[in-house]
Amino acid sequence: MSPRMPGTATLIVGAVLIAVYGVLLLIGVVEEGDIGLGLILLVGYVCALVGVVRIGRHWFSERWRRAPSSRR
Repeated sequence: MSPRMPGTATLIVGAVLIAVYGVLLLIGVVEEGDIGLGLILLVGYVCALVGVVRIGRHWFSERWRRAPSSRR
């Protein structure tokens, strides 16, 4: 992924939030079903999903733009 690709930072933030929640769950700070810190996981999922969608939209639009025009 190039640094200019939109959504890369959002995807990284989402992955870090999910990883932080996983570490907190492993060391016992968070218990399953904890609503307060469970929001970290929810925000992480949303960030990751938004990042993937933005990267996909950018990738497909670039691919469509560079494709040879076979339509007439």
